[in-house]
Amino acid sequence: GLTPAGYAAEVALANALDRRPPEEDDLRPALLELMQARTQVRRYAVNVNQAVRELNATGSPPAWLVRAVAMASQAVARLDAAAAALTSARRSRGARTTGVGTGVGG
Repeated sequence: GLTPAGYAAEVALANALDRRPPEEDDLRPALLELMQARTQVRRYAVNVNQAVRELNATGSPPAWLVRAVAMASQAVARLDAAAAALTSARRSRGARTTGVGTGVGG
C-alpha cells in the first residue's frame, strides 16, 4: 500500500481534480519502476556531463564512457517499458478513475 504521505497526496490530488481517489493500487508497481528509472537516467546524465568535461580537457573520452552509455540505454528501455505498463493499466481502468460516469465533476 501507500505510505501515509503518499495516500494523503493521492486524496488531495483527487479532491483538487474533483475525482475519486484510486480504489486499487494496480498502478503502483509501474509508478515505482518509472521513478527508479528516472533516477537512473538523471545519474547517467551527470556521467555524460563528466565525460564531456574530460573529453574537452584531455581530447580523449574516459574509459568508463562505453559502459555508462550502455547503462543509460538500459535505463531508457526501462522507462519505455514502465510507460507502456502505465498506458496499458490506464486503458484497462477506463472511466473508473477519471470521474466519467460517476456523477463527479459532470
